[in-house]
Amino acid sequence: MENHKRNISSILLSGSLSMLGINSVYAANDTPPNLSDLAKVVAKVLETVSKYFLPLAGLVCLIFVVLAGYKWITAGGNPEQISSASKTLTWAIIGLVFVLIAELLLKTIIEKIINEL
Repeated sequence: MENHKRNISSILLSGSLSMLGINSVYAANDTPPNLSDLAKVVAKVLETVSKYFLPLAGLVCLIFVVLAGYKWITAGGNPEQISSASKTLTWAIIGLVFVLIAELLLKTIIEKIINEL
Protein backbone atom coordinates (compact mmCIF):
# COMPACT_ATOMS: atom_id res chain seq x y z
CA MET A 1 0.00 0.00 0.00
CA GLU A 2 2.87 2.37 0.86
CA ASN A 3 4.49 1.74 -2.54
CA HIS A 4 1.23 2.60 -4.28
CA LYS A 5 1.10 5.95 -2.50
CA ARG A 6 4.68 6.70 -3.52
CA ASN A 7 3.99 5.71 -7.13
CA ILE A 8 0.87 7.87 -7.28
CA SER A 9 2.66 10.85 -5.74
CA SER A 10 5.58 10.39 -8.16
CA ILE A 11 3.21 10.29 -11.11
CA LEU A 12 1.38 13.39 -9.92
CA LEU A 13 4.64 15.27 -9.35
CA SER A 14 6.01 14.26 -12.75
CA GLY A 15 2.77 15.28 -14.43
CA SER A 16 2.75 18.64 -12.67
CA LEU A 17 6.35 19.34 -13.60
CA SER A 18 5.85 18.24 -17.20
CA MET A 19 3.03 20.78 -17.54
CA LEU A 20 5.68 23.42 -16.89
CA GLY A 21 7.97 21.84 -19.46
CA ILE A 22 10.17 20.19 -16.86
CA ASN A 23 11.20 16.64 -17.66
CA SER A 24 12.00 14.79 -14.44
CA VAL A 25 12.87 11.32 -15.82
CA TYR A 26 16.47 10.47 -16.75
CA ALA A 27 17.65 7.15 -18.10
CA ALA A 28 20.86 5.46 -16.94
CA ASN A 29 22.81 6.77 -19.95
CA ASP A 30 21.58 10.36 -19.60
CA THR A 31 23.73 12.93 -17.94
CA PRO A 32 22.28 14.45 -14.79
CA PRO A 33 20.91 17.97 -15.02
CA ASN A 34 23.45 20.75 -14.55
CA LEU A 35 23.17 24.35 -13.46
CA SER A 36 22.17 25.64 -16.90
CA ASP A 37 19.24 23.19 -16.89
CA LEU A 38 18.16 24.55 -13.53
CA ALA A 39 18.42 28.10 -14.87
CA LYS A 40 16.22 27.12 -17.83
CA VAL A 41 13.63 25.67 -15.44
CA VAL A 42 13.67 28.80 -13.29
CA ALA A 43 13.32 30.98 -16.37
CA LYS A 44 10.39 28.84 -17.59
CA VAL A 45 8.61 29.09 -14.23
CA LEU A 46 9.16 32.86 -14.08
CA GLU A 47 7.85 33.24 -17.62
CA THR A 48 4.75 31.26 -16.67
CA VAL A 49 4.17 33.47 -13.65
CA SER A 50 4.74 36.57 -15.74
CA LYS A 51 2.45 35.34 -18.49
CA TYR A 52 -0.54 34.19 -16.41
CA PHE A 53 -0.52 35.40 -12.81
CA LEU A 54 0.57 39.02 -13.17
CA PRO A 55 -2.13 39.94 -15.71
CA LEU A 56 -4.66 38.30 -13.40
CA ALA A 57 -3.36 40.40 -10.49
CA GLY A 58 -3.59 43.51 -12.67
CA LEU A 59 -7.19 42.64 -13.52
CA VAL A 60 -8.02 42.27 -9.82
CA CYS A 61 -6.49 45.71 -9.18
CA LEU A 62 -8.56 47.18 -12.00
CA ILE A 63 -11.72 45.63 -10.55
CA PHE A 64 -10.96 47.23 -7.18
CA VAL A 65 -10.39 50.62 -8.82
CA VAL A 66 -13.79 50.36 -10.52
CA LEU A 67 -15.37 49.18 -7.25
CA ALA A 68 -13.86 52.13 -5.38
CA GLY A 69 -15.17 54.52 -8.03
CA TYR A 70 -18.62 53.01 -7.77
CA LYS A 71 -18.55 53.28 -3.97
CA TRP A 72 -17.45 56.91 -4.24
CA ILE A 73 -20.17 57.83 -6.74
CA THR A 74 -22.91 56.12 -4.73
CA ALA A 75 -21.71 57.53 -1.39
CA GLY A 76 -24.15 60.41 -1.64
CA GLY A 77 -21.96 62.74 0.36
CA ASN A 78 -21.62 60.35 3.31
CA PRO A 79 -18.11 61.00 4.70
CA GLU A 80 -17.70 57.42 5.99
CA GLN A 81 -18.50 55.88 2.61
CA ILE A 82 -16.29 58.39 0.81
CA SER A 83 -13.44 57.56 3.21
CA SER A 84 -13.97 53.84 2.61
CA ALA A 85 -13.97 54.36 -1.17
CA SER A 86 -10.84 56.51 -0.90
CA LYS A 87 -9.03 53.82 1.07
CA THR A 88 -10.08 51.14 -1.42
CA LEU A 89 -8.86 53.28 -4.30
CA THR A 90 -5.56 53.99 -2.55
CA TRP A 91 -4.85 50.31 -1.86
CA ALA A 92 -5.92 49.29 -5.36
CA ILE A 93 -3.45 51.77 -6.86
CA ILE A 94 -0.71 50.61 -4.49
CA GLY A 95 -1.45 47.01 -5.54
CA LEU A 96 -1.28 48.00 -9.20
CA VAL A 97 2.09 49.68 -8.64
CA PHE A 98 3.38 46.50 -6.96
CA VAL A 99 2.13 44.39 -9.88
CA LEU A 100 3.90 46.68 -12.37
CA ILE A 101 7.13 46.59 -10.36
CA ALA A 102 6.91 42.79 -10.10
CA GLU A 103 6.40 42.56 -13.88
CA LEU A 104 9.45 44.73 -14.50
CA LEU A 105 11.60 42.73 -12.08
CA LEU A 106 10.51 39.40 -13.54
CA LYS A 107 11.23 40.52 -17.09
CA THR A 108 14.68 41.76 -16.00
CA ILE A 109 15.46 38.51 -14.17
CA ILE A 110 14.24 36.36 -17.07
CA GLU A 111 16.36 38.33 -19.56
CA LYS A 112 19.41 38.04 -17.29
CA ILE A 113 18.96 34.27 -16.93
CA ILE A 114 18.43 33.74 -20.65
CA ASN A 115 21.40 35.94 -21.62
CA GLU A 116 23.74 34.04 -19.28
CA LEU A 117 22.89 30.66 -20.81
